[in-house]
Amino acid sequence: MSNPRSDEMKTRSLKWLVFAIASPMSFAAGFAQAQPAASRGMPQVTRAGILRELQELESVGYNPSTPGDTRYPDDLQQALQKLDAKHRAEAGAAAETARPAQTTATQ
Repeated sequence: MSNPRSDEMKTRSLKWLVFAIASPMSFAAGFAQAQPAASRGMPQVTRAGILRELQELESVGYNPSTPGDTRYPDDLQQALQKLDAKHRAEAGAAAETARPAQTTATQ
């Protein structure tokens, strides 16, 4: 007959051994998954960036806090399309002002 206290100590030791082996492995796996995103030049997501994006979406009419909104994906996609059109218009206007003025020579 085995000693219950001895069995409990063996079980506790085995749990610690498994924990000691598994912890560094899970950390290494998480680190390995995080590395490729950083090395591929993926932009870092920041709180300031998210708030800036939300403000831009609100500037074209998106309201994220509408209670009971059943049109969620559609209204967000519509706002994204409006924001894209706004950015393209701004880029076109910037390109127009950057071009040198064309003059016609009169004789």
